[in-house]
Amino acid sequence: MRKTRKPARKKADKPEKRVIKPYDPTGPVRDYMTPNPSVVSSETGAKTGFWILQAKGFKQLLVMDRGKLVGIVSDRDFRRPQFRDKPMGEVEYWEEYYRINDLYKIKDIKTSEVITINENAPLIDAVRIFMHKKFNALPVLSNSGKLVGILTVHDILSSLVSSYKNKR
Repeated sequence: MRKTRKPARKKADKPEKRVIKPYDPTGPVRDYMTPNPSVVSSETGAKTGFWILQAKGFKQLLVMDRGKLVGIVSDRDFRRPQFRDKPMGEVEYWEEYYRINDLYKIKDIKTSEVITINENAPLIDAVRIFMHKKFNALPVLSNSGKLVGILTVHDILSSLVSSYKNKR
């Protein structure tokens, strides 16, 4: 009896596994960032943006219009109450209490003043920005100004843990 082979798995079936580099404060940001971040337009409905965050397990989405970075929206931006004068119990749905409905667009809740970092900058520069500005994410740009990734506090913490594991 002849054995049949299992069909080969397609690359699309396997999630891309990222290699986490050990922490090196002088290493370039590009070695620690998440490449090809998810983006939305400023005209995307807030509810749609919120569910993209939920579905992908992200904390931030970058906002691009006509190929230009125009903002960043975080899970916290969605959780700012729109009814500051009413307690949550007086509003019928939590989606209405917070800004998680398509009456709002991403442009209504995004942070427009975005601080970015160059992909060749040393990682310690990003750490300083995170500490002083109290951000959790930085869009990463190439030398030509093109969006190439996003660096998060989680990315840096993962590299620190990787460094610790390598020393054991």
